[in-house]
Amino acid sequence: MLVFLHVPRKDWHLRKLDSEDYKFDFLFRVNKGFEQGWKMCVLGRVKQQYLYYLSEQERKAQAKTWWLEPNPRVYQWPADEYIMITEIIDADPIPYNLNVGFFNPKLNITAMVDLGWVDLAQPAAATSTDPNRPESCYLP
Repeated sequence: MLVFLHVPRKDWHLRKLDSEDYKFDFLFRVNKGFEQGWKMCVLGRVKQQYLYYLSEQERKAQAKTWWLEPNPRVYQWPADEYIMITEIIDADPIPYNLNVGFFNPKLNITAMVDLGWVDLAQPAAATSTDPNRPESCYLP
């Protein structure tokens, strides 16, 4: 099965709700549906000087992972449709290189879409400004 996800550059948005909560909005284009077992996450890689914000396990990976439970669930996303997902994450106000990812532990497959660097210490809502970042990922 081939799954294609498209995250257009302007079709994700992150906004601060309070001191540590941020609201993520994603618009996905799903070309083929998912099977059960797929999980969704946001991965935030951090630079060396911000590692002290992370737990010991996260420091080893140099990243924080937020596992998401979107509604509808990933395997319920219809093919040939757009899906709007809104999730709230708690994060420290530091810069992250954000990626949205999909993982299937049964198949041992991971795919990530790079959203770019976002500094959560900045009060404004965030979107990536990197025109060179890929917009799509393919899952076998």
